Amino acid sequence: MKRTLGFILLIGLVVMVSYYSIEKKATSTSQISYPEETWEVATEEEIVFSSDKKNGLYQALEKRPEIHTMLVIKEGKVVVDYGHGLNTNDTTYSVNSVTKSVVSILIGMAIHNGHMEGAEQPIEDFIPEIKEMENYEILKTLTVKDLLTMRSGIEWNKDSETAFKGQSDMINYVLTKPFVQEPDTIFTYNSGTSNILAIIVERATGQNLLDFAEENLFSPLKIDKYEWEKQGEHYKGGRGLYIRPNDLAKIGYLMLHDGVWKEERLLPEGWVEESTKIYSDGSYIQTDGYGYQWWIGKYGRGKEYFFASGGLGQGIFIVPEEDLIVVFTARILDNDDSIYYALLRNYLIDYLEIKR
Repeated sequence: MKRTLGFILLIGLVVMVSYYSIEKKATSTSQISYPEETWEVATEEEIVFSSDKKNGLYQALEKRPEIHTMLVIKEGKVVVDYGHGLNTNDTTYSVNSVTKSVVSILIGMAIHNGHMEGAEQPIEDFIPEIKEMENYEILKTLTVKDLLTMRSGIEWNKDSETAFKGQSDMINYVLTKPFVQEPDTIFTYNSGTSNILAIIVERATGQNLLDFAEENLFSPLKIDKYEWEKQGEHYKGGRGLYIRPNDLAKIGYLMLHDGVWKEERLLPEGWVEESTKIYSDGSYIQTDGYGYQWWIGKYGRGKEYFFASGGLGQGIFIVPEEDLIVVFTARILDNDDSIYYALLRNYLIDYLEIKR
C-alpha cells in the first residue's frame, strides 16, 4: 500500500512539474518580441547598465578604430548601436566567413522542408560525379555532417584557402584533392568544402542558393538589402555575403529562438542545438570548439555562447542564457577575435539587463 501511494505521489509530482515547464515555456515564447523591418530600441529607463561598464565599453571601442560597428540586442531590443566614424549598423558590409554559418542555416532549412534527409546523408546523393574520381572509395563515405564540422579529411591548408578563390569548378578542385586522414577524425579549416555545402543546397532544393535563401530566410525575417557573390556558376558558400549588421542580428535572433520566427518554425526542432555542439577543437581562432559552421565559446562555469566569425573581424555572437545578440563589423588585419571575447565578458555578459 505504501509503495502504491508513493508511486501515485511520484506520478503526480512528475505531471505537475511537466505542466509547469510547458506553461512556463509557452508563456516565455508568447512574450518574445520579434523585430519587423527594424529593431525596437530600448529606452534609457528600461536599460540596466552601470555607468562604469557602459563607459568602459565605449572607451574600449574608441581605442580600437578598426572595429567599425557594434550592435547589441538584449531581449529583442537595441541597447547599444555603435558606429565608428561614418560606419553604421544600417550599412551593407562584406561579412566574409559569416557566410558559412548562414549556409549552415540553409542546410537546416533544406532538411526542414524535406529536400534532404539529414546531416548524416552522404554527399554522393547530391554530387554523383564523385563516382568518377580516384578517391571514390573514401569520398562515398563522406557525409554532409563531415563538411559542416570541417572534418572531411581532405588535404587543405592556408595556400589552399588562397588558391581556391580563382577556381570556377569547385567540385573538381576540392574533391579531387587527396585525403590525409579518415573523414570525421580531425578538424581542418576548409572554405572549399563550405562551397560544396552551398552546391548541395542548390542540388537538393532545385533552386540556386540565393533564391532559396530569399524565400526561406531573408523574406520571413524581412531582410531586403543584401548581395551574394558567385564563383563560377554557383554562389559561394565560404564567403561572399554582403548584409547589414541590423539584419545579421535577425539571423542571430532566429538561432537564439531555436529556428522559430513569429511562431513559424523555419528550422527543424533541435537543429540549433545540434549545430552548436562541439564536434571539433576551436583553437584555430582561440575558442573552445566548432559545430556546424558555428564556433562555440565558454564563459562562467561552463556556460556557452556560439558565434559566426568572418575574416577581418565580422561576427554574430549569440549568448542564449543572457538573451543576448552582439554583432560586429571591422577591419582587424590580424583576424584576432580575442578583443570580442573580452568585450563580451568584461562589459556585457552578467552586466546588462532590461527592466520588465
